Amino acid sequence: MLLSKFMNKDPGKSTSIVSKNQVIFAVCFWVVIVTAFLLYFYSIDFDKSVLLVTLDQLFKSQLGFLLFLILYIIRPLIFFPATALTLLAGNIFGFPVGLVLTIIGSNASSSLAFLIGKVIFGKIKYPDKLKPFIISLQDNSFTTVLIARLTFMPYDWVSYIAGAFNINFVGFISATAIGSIIGTISIVSLGASLSSVSDIENVAIKPNYIWVSVVMIFISLGLSYFLKKRQKISAD
Repeated sequence: MLLSKFMNKDPGKSTSIVSKNQVIFAVCFWVVIVTAFLLYFYSIDFDKSVLLVTLDQLFKSQLGFLLFLILYIIRPLIFFPATALTLLAGNIFGFPVGLVLTIIGSNASSSLAFLIGKVIFGKIKYPDKLKPFIISLQDNSFTTVLIARLTFMPYDWVSYIAGAFNINFVGFISATAIGSIIGTISIVSLGASLSSVSDIENVAIKPNYIWVSVVMIFISLGLSYFLKKRQKISAD
């Protein structure tokens, strides 16, 4: 009975109310989380080396795998850099395990950022000048996101924008999974090549993984160039 009353309400009115409440809640929640995070680091006289040592100890604990995944998934909320965690993954867990954990965490965090962008900005009416650009993104969601991932564009911003412009989620997450793998391999292998990222002053490099990282970066840039050229030819 209650459900039928809700469904019989004016659709436009109910949608706008829900949307407004979602935006207010999401923005307030986000501000509280980020503020608490920043206040905490200011209170402990934040030092990057201290943070790396702390994370190194946490990830080497019995629940290290789980803690790593949780932090990786929620890091878009606190603007924690994905590159730092990816390097730590390779260094602490080793190349194979670190790669698997990073792939799981990065795709989950991308989905979260996409959802945030969609909930907060997805129902905004953008200027008419942006409509052709947005329609182009929506029609070519897979290729556009794939190129963005291959060219190492800001990871979270790509996800936020994709959600805000209502890009197809299947195309987005598929392109993210495929396009990020090369960059992920390069950064995880770089982390695995370092003796310890927590001891910045005394880092020793293991050259066997460095070549993997360099090759993957060139492959990524080469593929992005090829896709851009192909997309331009198709447009013409």
